[in-house]
Amino acid sequence: MRYLIQVNVAVREPAPSSRRDRYKAAASSLYTSGVRSGLYKRLADIVHEGVLAVGDEKSTAGARLADVRDFFLFIQDEMSVAVDRWEALLQERRKAQLGD
Repeated sequence: MRYLIQVNVAVREPAPSSRRDRYKAAASSLYTSGVRSGLYKRLADIVHEGVLAVGDEKSTAGARLADVRDFFLFIQDEMSVAVDRWEALLQERRKAQLGD
């Protein structure tokens, strides 16, 4: 459970009138948790190790791996912005539904 909470898939809440906690799935967690947890950044870090393993970005293999690394970093940044926009859209949608 600790890991699921860390990557924002689950949320811990105190159970009413109890010393125990209860756990539930975080809102929109299934499709946003990878971005929020830095999944693509971690992949970029792994690929960067490959760049170092083949020498550097000056070699053919290193240059190709550097492109993959940079792509993952780009995706992490772009998806973070997209998730923020998505969550704002969901909030607006829910407000509109409550207003009906």
